[in-house]
Amino acid sequence: MKANRLFAAGIFALMGLGLMAGCPATTPTATTPETPTVSAFKGTIKFGGETKSGLTLGLKQKSGTDTWQRLTTTTTSASNGTYSFKDLANGSYQALYDDGGQTVTEADVNTAGIYVTDPIEVSSTQASTPVIDFDIYWPVNPNPAPNATFTVGQSFAWSSNTNASGAQYQILVANSGKTSLWSSAWGTNNTVAWNGKQGSETSTPAGTDVTAGSYLYQIKFRKAGGTFGGGNFYGQTKWIPFTLNR
Repeated sequence: MKANRLFAAGIFALMGLGLMAGCPATTPTATTPETPTVSAFKGTIKFGGETKSGLTLGLKQKSGTDTWQRLTTTTTSASNGTYSFKDLANGSYQALYDDGGQTVTEADVNTAGIYVTDPIEVSSTQASTPVIDFDIYWPVNPNPAPNATFTVGQSFAWSSNTNASGAQYQILVANSGKTSLWSSAWGTNNTVAWNGKQGSETSTPAGTDVTAGSYLYQIKFRKAGGTFGGGNFYGQTKWIPFTLNR
């Protein structure tokens, strides 16, 4: 009996070896390294040609065909004015400065309330980090000056933005709650008359009269042929208070 059991055990062992010999060797599956999907860009922000530190800069990203979405991502310029945005998904971006809707109280308006740069394409395969340098300085010299009186038929006037070469301009008049009452047509001139009526994107509005009182205005700019809020440089001054006289 013992001999029979040993014989059977040997048979099963040989069968197991045969099965193992008949099985093909397992080949490890090759893994393809993932392509990085992060990218970056950098630059220097200036004020009148001088580097500016401590400024909070924002970011816009192209989403869809021609839609630009503002992201929550921010960065702060260093002591030498340099800044950078890192760990971004591949795509098109714009850097921006935004004063948060401030109102001017002094006669000298020296900076755009908002300045958004031309877009830049960034990719994880880029050979070097793309650069966007920009200068937010703009000696506007607005007329009327802050808190001055504007009489119907008078013209708004300002100095061209030398840091936005080839720009078009628009005047926007709003009430104290910053609700738009009138906006002029876009144009390259740095002066535009207003007849005191409400209207949108027209220099000859035919709406109802805006009553005498206290109001705000902004001077807006954009790249010629572009759109305000689109994939091109654009911006605006801080809000400028004035009194309308009829």
